[in-house]
Amino acid sequence: EVMQSSNVFTVGGTLSANAHGRDIDLTQVVEVVERFGLMLADGRIVEVSRDENPELFSLVIGGYGLYGVILDVTLRVTRDELYEQQAVWMDYGEFAAHFAREIKPDPDVALMIARPSIDPNPERLLKELVVVTWRPAAEGRSGEFELTEEAHVMRDRFFFGLSRRFDWAKSLRWSLQKRFEPTLGDAQPVSRNNAMRRPLAPVAFLDYVSGRDTDILQEYFVPVENFGAVMDRFRDILVAEDMNVLSATVRYVKPNSTPTLSYAPRTEMFAIILLLNVGLSGEAQEQATVVTRRLVDAALEFDGTYYLTYQLYPTPGQLHRAYPDAALAFERKRFYDPDEMFTNQFYERYGHSLPR
Repeated sequence: EVMQSSNVFTVGGTLSANAHGRDIDLTQVVEVVERFGLMLADGRIVEVSRDENPELFSLVIGGYGLYGVILDVTLRVTRDELYEQQAVWMDYGEFAAHFAREIKPDPDVALMIARPSIDPNPERLLKELVVVTWRPAAEGRSGEFELTEEAHVMRDRFFFGLSRRFDWAKSLRWSLQKRFEPTLGDAQPVSRNNAMRRPLAPVAFLDYVSGRDTDILQEYFVPVENFGAVMDRFRDILVAEDMNVLSATVRYVKPNSTPTLSYAPRTEMFAIILLLNVGLSGEAQEQATVVTRRLVDAALEFDGTYYLTYQLYPTPGQLHRAYPDAALAFERKRFYDPDEMFTNQFYERYGHSLPR
């Protein structure tokens, strides 16, 4: 019922990051986990659910593998329905009201994603949005349930590569997307599985290897009512720092305070996902660090958070402002794993107690 937009991830990793997706009814994977088996650092295998070892349930989901090995999981699933896609474009200032009026109360809307403009012109960057929704197909319409595969990978990789290098290519990509995506609703209906799969959620064309630069994802969660103000602040930062923005998307996340490291514990959020191209030189990485910290500060200023799955650019102070229970999470990690057997770069950056 809840999964990432592309189904190429492991189940254990999905739980460990408390992933979210396009569904607007159930938005965080913690909502659909019934129970799981966990092997602790001392070799014991324990059963974990909301009723049995509930503390571990809260720590492990969204806990990035620090507490043990997830062995097996019971998840709630849903039917692979047939959907029709609809898309409209609008100014970013209209999106929150449009979502509240047209999307959230509509019981037929199953999935939603918005794509802000990547046109680098400051008058257009992040200002226009294409808002895409999926609703059950009309009775009598037929569609294909067999899983689809990504096509035209080399072609798409070439044109996407142009947008890494040239602003005109970004402008062209956005112009074409704004023009053609709203017409896709007339195409053949798509199954739920395929709506979150290649080619509608392509992955292969994003493969990119270079010794000079790399593409990075970042994600910021902001209260729905603060969406416009945060987008304005993000635009100012990205333009001032001349950042290479390759893609942006927006999803909806309901609050859930069950995970100890919850990215949306109290209020409804829009998740703003940015795909940036950054250099690998020391100077370029220093700039990426500075820009990320400015973006995190902007999200925090407007009562938002950021997603822990990505780079380690934020400061420890920013982590603890965004996640007030981080100190508790690290303390309980050392309770369940006193020798700190399970580790990762995130923990060694922010929570490690033993000298290395």
